Amino acid sequence: MDEDEKDMEEEEYDFEYSDEEVEEADVVLENAYYAAKGLKAQGDLAGAVEGMQEVLRLEAAGERGEWGFKALKQSVKMLFALGQYEAMLERYVFLLDHYTVTPASFHGARAAVTQNVAEKGLDSVLDLVSSSSSPSLLRALYDTTLARLEGGEESGREGRAEGGARRRNQRLWFKTNLKLGHLLLSEAMQKEGGEHRAWRPSSLLLPLVSGSIPSGRGSPLILTLHCLLSPSFLPSEESVRLLGRLQRLIKDLLKSCEGPQEGPGEDGSAGGDTIKRGTQLLEVYALQMQLFALQKDSRKLKDLYKLALGITWGVPHPRTLGVLQECGGRMYMDEKDYNAAIQAFFSSFKCYDEAGDPRRFTLLKYLVLASMLHASTIDPFDSQEAKPYKEEREVVAMRNLILAFQNHDVKAFETILKTHRQALTKDTFVRANIDQLLITIRTQVITKLLVPYTRVSLAHIARELNDIPEEDVESLLVSLILDGKVGQGVRLLRAEERTTW
Repeated sequence: MDEDEKDMEEEEYDFEYSDEEVEEADVVLENAYYAAKGLKAQGDLAGAVEGMQEVLRLEAAGERGEWGFKALKQSVKMLFALGQYEAMLERYVFLLDHYTVTPASFHGARAAVTQNVAEKGLDSVLDLVSSSSSPSLLRALYDTTLARLEGGEESGREGRAEGGARRRNQRLWFKTNLKLGHLLLSEAMQKEGGEHRAWRPSSLLLPLVSGSIPSGRGSPLILTLHCLLSPSFLPSEESVRLLGRLQRLIKDLLKSCEGPQEGPGEDGSAGGDTIKRGTQLLEVYALQMQLFALQKDSRKLKDLYKLALGITWGVPHPRTLGVLQECGGRMYMDEKDYNAAIQAFFSSFKCYDEAGDPRRFTLLKYLVLASMLHASTIDPFDSQEAKPYKEEREVVAMRNLILAFQNHDVKAFETILKTHRQALTKDTFVRANIDQLLITIRTQVITKLLVPYTRVSLAHIARELNDIPEEDVESLLVSLILDGKVGQGVRLLRAEERTTW
């Protein structure tokens, strides 16, 4: 749905609340408003902004109402599109102060618009502006909104912020804080140079590009252990500040979700307030799980994941469930519980797909990754949900990779890694698991190769594994023997013993 369609939907919603309250619309204001909307439709945003300002000038002679609210809302959106952020912030503050968060106290006048209309309008503005790449602009908007929602005495008893200040609109306060929380999390990630600073570049990646494979102490097994034992998340000073504020914000959000949680009744139903609280709690948990994942706090992440799965009385957005299951899948991958990771990633993929979120392609790649590490013979793209996307550009490299994996074709597998290196390794999570992928396919090939033999040379195995050094073959064989996947009855011939094959 584009912005114009959203505006039409909001205006229909506004009229539902205003037709009964206003017997006769102010025709002059209405005509001025739609004249400005016409300029917007023609692409003349500057003229449309001036037209909306005319609506406000006309309204100033009387009582503030829905046409001024709509005009200001449109002005804020158009000024954002024009890049006039200072003017946008001025109009937004005016909108907050005179039409929304102080509806019953402007010179003793009645509410300009209902609380529901105000909430829906402001939320649409914040949703639009959230596409900005300027964290400072977003923080200014969110902080300004929260300051107005938490200040003053005229707001009644609807809600209270910490320190005794009353909240004028609890739902808008919650939504705005949630948006601010995601902004702080995103900033902290960017300050650390990516999705997770703790993930180090794959040590096998450079050899794959150069065409050589390290040997001896640089064997795949040793390098993988080095990768897995890399230092934990080490935040910068700026990240500490951002994460500290995020933790306080999450604490406030969790506190706002407190209250009687009676859960489902005897007939399995739940009350509206219970459902709302459960939904909000899951949204906060999704944010908090991302924080724990960034901090590499696996214990808290696991506890919170289990807690979130136990909440059945909420109706969260599919994207929220997608985040929860994605965090769970990443957690299972760290624990090498690949089967559980497959289930979590598949659930996450379906949720993102239902939400129409492009992150579904990322989760489809993670699903393929977990399937290969689990050495599963089931192709994830055979599922009804994933099949429509198997030819999508974003996942074609992973699709080819799993085909080579299931065919035990090491050469094709490594060729795909080289060819699609940039596409595969730009995702830090995929990149961190490439070492283990190589070990998995090589051990699969070795296990299959040894079946008909009572003796075999290391050189022969090395050739079958795309000419890797014999020292690497030996490391892989030792691992297989220790795991009981290869019997010790097979005689392994070194270079000085080998015969012609």
